[in-house]
Amino acid sequence: MKKHSSWLALVVFCTAAIFAAALGLTILLAGGTIAFAVGGASNERSSAVSGGVSAGNDGSSDAAKTYAGIITDSHCGARHAIDSGKTANQCAMMCVRAGSRYALVDGDMHYFLAGSEDTLDRLAGERATIAGALDGDTIHVISVSTQ
Repeated sequence: MKKHSSWLALVVFCTAAIFAAALGLTILLAGGTIAFAVGGASNERSSAVSGGVSAGNDGSSDAAKTYAGIITDSHCGARHAIDSGKTANQCAMMCVRAGSRYALVDGDMHYFLAGSEDTLDRLAGERATIAGALDGDTIHVISVSTQ
């Protein structure tokens, strides 16, 4: 004699398999999200260090650090309009006078600059090393030197 499985047993088996797969996928996604979040924080710190920044444990500190990049303005960034007929220095100064802020750009790293306006006016458009304290996305400039 041949025994027939009940349809209820088949439904219970399929439901259990679906719940097991959903639980496994949830654990996998949660682990990936945590790894991404932790890895993203490490990447931000390591890219800050590779961008010429000597960052502390959390990337912000009252102590002076050294930052390297191009002094520019927050409107144009590292690329100024070629057809304007102005040098990078003139363009940055014009944008700052129009309400933009001085910025330091090095690859993907962008920081606003506060303080030492006369020196920043003189060195706008040039590659420089800036010593200052990072507060959020703003460097409070202590000293500036060209590279």
